[in-house]
Amino acid sequence: MNIDFKKILVLILFFSCAKLDTKKSLDPASPLGFLIQRDLCGIVNICPPEFFRSRELNSFVITNPPSIGIFKNDIVNFLSPFRTDFKKLKSRFSYRGNFVQINGNRQESGITENNFTEIVNYSVVSFDKKESIYKIRSNRAPINAKSIEAYRFIEPNVSGFVLGSQISVYVPFGTNLSALVAEIFTTGDSLNINSIVQENGVTPNNFSTPKTYTVVAFDGSTQDYTTTVFTSSTTSKELKAFRIDSINAIGTITDSEVNITVPVGTNLNNLTPSFSHDGNRVLVGSAEQTTGISSQNFSNPVLYSIIAQNGSARNYTVRVNIANSSANEITSFVFLTPTANGVINQTNSTVIITVPANTNRRNLVASFTTTGINVNVNGTEQTTGVTSVNFLAPVIYSVVASDGKIRNYTVTVNSL
Repeated sequence: MNIDFKKILVLILFFSCAKLDTKKSLDPASPLGFLIQRDLCGIVNICPPEFFRSRELNSFVITNPPSIGIFKNDIVNFLSPFRTDFKKLKSRFSYRGNFVQINGNRQESGITENNFTEIVNYSVVSFDKKESIYKIRSNRAPINAKSIEAYRFIEPNVSGFVLGSQISVYVPFGTNLSALVAEIFTTGDSLNINSIVQENGVTPNNFSTPKTYTVVAFDGSTQDYTTTVFTSSTTSKELKAFRIDSINAIGTITDSEVNITVPVGTNLNNLTPSFSHDGNRVLVGSAEQTTGISSQNFSNPVLYSIIAQNGSARNYTVRVNIANSSANEITSFVFLTPTANGVINQTNSTVIITVPANTNRRNLVASFTTTGINVNVNGTEQTTGVTSVNFLAPVIYSVVASDGKIRNYTVTVNSL
């Protein structure tokens, strides 16, 4: 007789939750609650309607080398270092549905290897046997790429906020800073601290003082990033940053309000935000939130509660606003390699950005945010943080609104 111990464990968890606080323990917004609910759908047909029909891919990263997937509707782009071998890569993903498959082969997050030399179709299958197809597209970083795109500690699981060449990370009160291990999403070829090579996700460091990472590109050029770790107090409960990486949308935090504007056509029912805070944990209702993993329905304002170590709370109301149908602005424009921020003149539709002397302007990758539905240069669609452009002469970026109206921005890159 074959015994399925997983099914037995799920049933034990279900009945244990029933004896405790069913509503809280089986809340599908919590990681544990969602997993229990998903398995119950397949075991005993206890399946709420939203689970029966769900088939969404929520997040996607390549694990080695770490690369973040950027969503644009059903297309997911990721940018990997220049020397990456795309033939055998593992992905870590979160989803809502019954299972994920590629060409009929079930996928296990963080385990299954795939060949990403061409577009790979991930199929998220619901319990009612319908599917949503997500096209995963790999992109090779330029030979001189050396940016840090994202940064997090593995334990405690907290994400840093990258701004220019500075990385800020807030860890809970009592965290031992002497041996923290970071997962670093970089387009560079290697990382070192004081010439000591860093093995991504493995090498521990003492962060009682700021640490400077040197990112080395494949061509040997370098870029420094300084990581500063802040230890929260027992009463700390401030939201420091809030963004939705999948559509490159950054929230504006004012007092206890967070506002984010997203392009027309964005599905607000299932967005996965990344956030940093100096509290102990984050809740939406009774469900604990994990940055970059926990998804929410932002059709209406969502109340996030930052819980301090001492149990006190501060609430933030997050509003995700759809840009109007004629919106076609570039709202931010930066280079990560080298670090440079563009100055946008909305009246004249210009962007002026200055880079260090000797920068190779023939092959620069811009990260930008926009209220339009797409951006192109000479008819070629631009993917933020991915597409490289020759900036030896001014470049026209065309932003297309959902109603078809086009606004052209002239981007000029100057050298010091």
